[in-house]
Amino acid sequence: MNGRLRAICGPGTLACLVLTACGSPIRTFPPAQTQADPVICMSRAECDSMWSRAQSFVAQKSAYRMPVVSDYLIETYGPRESAPDLGYRVTRVIAPDGTGEVRLVTTCVYYTGCVPGTTLIGNQFRAYLIQPPAR
Repeated sequence: MNGRLRAICGPGTLACLVLTACGSPIRTFPPAQTQADPVICMSRAECDSMWSRAQSFVAQKSAYRMPVVSDYLIETYGPRESAPDLGYRVTRVIAPDGTGEVRLVTTCVYYTGCVPGTTLIGNQFRAYLIQPPAR
């Protein structure tokens, strides 16, 4: 305890503990953001099919709603610091020749990490886009 607080509070008083606690820094955690390797599509039809599956994947996996769904961006609300759920952002880029890529970025801000983890979700996303589940 510094001399100034000691003079105001006196040693061992409750008020001194309260003042000391108020002066303690709050620990914050930076968001953990992971970008999975892009999934490459070789034609416009394949890119459209993957984009549809990407939207389905995020709808199934995300704890948050998707306020943004366009031809080139899918984005969820979140994440929140009070829950171990991932926030999702998926982008699509199409080249003039019809080839393209779909990218997933996940964000976690929960202090102990998110479940499922960002690496696992990235792997699942890639597998889902490349080989959709049988219907």
